[in-house]
Amino acid sequence: MEEKAKHSIRMTMLMVALVPLLIMAVATTVIASFSLKSSITAEVKDDLSDLAHTMANMYDKDFEGDFVLREDGKLFKGESELTGNYELFDINHDKTGTDFTLFFGDTRYVTSLKDVDTGERIIGTKAGDAVIAACLKGGNDYFAENITINKTPYFGYYTPLKNADGSIVGMMFTGKPSTEVNKTISGTITSLVIIAVVLFIVSIVGILLLVSRMAGAMKSVTSSLAVIAAGRLNEPVEAKPQKRSDEIGLIARSTEKLRSSLSVIISEIAQHTGQLNDSVADIDNIATVSRDSTGAVNQAMDELANATMHNAENTQNANMRMNEMSTLIENIANDVDSLAENASSMGAIEKSAGQNLDEVTDYIEVTMEAFEKLSHQAELTNEAAQKIGAAVNIIAAIAEETTLLSLNASIESARAGEMGRGFGVVASQIQKLADQSSESAADIERSISELLAESSKTVEVMSDVKETVNRQKNKIEETQGNFDILAKNVSESVESINEIRGIAGNLRDLRGQMSDIIQELSALSEENAASTEETTATIGELDSTIANMATNSKALSDISSNLRARVSEFQV
Repeated sequence: MEEKAKHSIRMTMLMVALVPLLIMAVATTVIASFSLKSSITAEVKDDLSDLAHTMANMYDKDFEGDFVLREDGKLFKGESELTGNYELFDINHDKTGTDFTLFFGDTRYVTSLKDVDTGERIIGTKAGDAVIAACLKGGNDYFAENITINKTPYFGYYTPLKNADGSIVGMMFTGKPSTEVNKTISGTITSLVIIAVVLFIVSIVGILLLVSRMAGAMKSVTSSLAVIAAGRLNEPVEAKPQKRSDEIGLIARSTEKLRSSLSVIISEIAQHTGQLNDSVADIDNIATVSRDSTGAVNQAMDELANATMHNAENTQNANMRMNEMSTLIENIANDVDSLAENASSMGAIEKSAGQNLDEVTDYIEVTMEAFEKLSHQAELTNEAAQKIGAAVNIIAAIAEETTLLSLNASIESARAGEMGRGFGVVASQIQKLADQSSESAADIERSISELLAESSKTVEVMSDVKETVNRQKNKIEETQGNFDILAKNVSESVESINEIRGIAGNLRDLRGQMSDIIQELSALSEENAASTEETTATIGELDSTIANMATNSKALSDISSNLRARVSEFQV
C-alpha cells in the first residue's frame, strides 16, 4: 500500500516562500514609514529654519536700527514702528502657508496667527519655558515637532533676534500646522502600503505558479521512488522531470540512475546466488580436509617445540659456563694489567737507580781527582815546610854570627871610648835584632815542625781515604754490573708480560665473540621456541577458524537462500 505524505510539499514551499516575503514587506513598510516621517520632519525643519533666518534678515535690511519697546507699549526698530505692521508676515504666509511671529522678549508683538474663535491676531501671549531657556537665554535656535498654538499643533522654529551690540532682545518664529504635514506623511505611507500589497499579491501568484510546477515534478519523482521501493525496477522515471535544469531535475536523473543500477545489481545478485551455493559446498569440503591436516601439523609442532625447548636449555647452560669463563678471563686480564703496570714501574725504578749509580760513579771520580790534588798539595806543602826549615836554620846561624859580631862591635866601641859610643849604640841595636831573629827563627822552626807533623798525618789520612774510595768505587762498579743484569732481566720480564697481556686481550676479544655467538644462539632458540608457540597457537586458531568457516558456510548457505527469495520479489 502506497504511503501518503502527512504534509503537502506545495503548502510547505508556499509557507517557506510567503512567510519571509510577508515579514520583509511589513518590515520594509514600517522602516520606510519611519524613514519617510523623519525625512519629511527634517525637510520641514530646514524650510522653517530658512524662512525664520530669511525673515530676520529682511527685518534687519528693511528696518534700520535696534529693536526698542517704548513707554507707550509700541515696538520700534530704529525709527520704524513694528506694532500693527503685519503686511510682511501676511504676504509670506499667503505664499508659503507658514505662520510668522516676532517676539520682543518672550511676548508676541507682531504675528500672522489669528484666534480660531474671534479671528483676531494673537498678540501679547508668551512663549514656552523650553523656548525661552534655549533661545532667549541660551542664544540657540530651537525646533519643536509638536507645539500647541491657538489650540492647533504646530511644527515650530525659533531663532534669536539681536541688536547691533549683539544682545538678544527677542525671537523670530516660523511654524506650520502639523496636521498638514501628517496628512502628507499618511498619504505617502498609504501609497507605500498599497504598493507593498500589490507586490505581495503579484509575488504570491508567481510563487504559486512556480511552486505548483516544482510540486508536480517532486510528486513525479516521489512516485518513481515509490515504484522502485515496491520492487518494480522495469518502470523508468518520467522524462519531463529529468529535463529540468534545477535540483529537482538532478534528483529525477539520479533516481533514474539508481533504478538502472539497482536493476543491474539485482540481476547480477540473482545470477551469482547459484554460484554462491556451489562455492559454499566447496568450502565445506575444504574445511573438512583442512581440519584433518591441521591435526597432523599440530602434533609435529608439539614435537618441534619440545626439541626447541631442549636446545634452548642447553644454550642457556653453555651461556652460564661462558659467563663463568668470561669472569675468569677478565680476572686474569686484570691481573696481567696490574703485573704489566708493576713491571713498568720496576723498569722505571731500575732506570732511575742506574742513573743514580752513574751519578755516584761520576762523583767518586771527581772525589778521587780532588783527593789526588789534595795529596799532591800536601806533599808540596811538606816540601815547602822543609825548605822553610832549612831557611830558618840559615837565619838562626846568621843570627848567631850577628850576635857575635855585635858583641865584638860593643867591645871595640868600649875601647874607642867617647868616639865609639855611637858605634856601640848601633852594635846594641844589632844585638837586639839578632836576638829577635833568633827568637823568630825558633818560633818558625816550632811551627814548621808542627806543620810537618800535621802534613804527614794528612798525607796518611788522604792515603787511607783514597784506599777507601777505591774500594767504594769497586763496589759501585760491581753493583752497576748487577744493575745492568737486573735491567736486562726486567726488560725481558716486561716484554714477556706484554706478550701475556696481548694474549689476555685476545682471550678477552674471543670471550666477547663467544659470548655474542652464545647469546645469538640463545636468542635464536628463544625465537624458535616463541615461533613454535606462535605457530602452534596459529594452528589452533586456524583449526578454530576452519570450524567457524564451516559454521559460517552453513549460515552463508541460509543467507544465499534468503537472498534468492528476496531477489525474486524484484521485477527486472
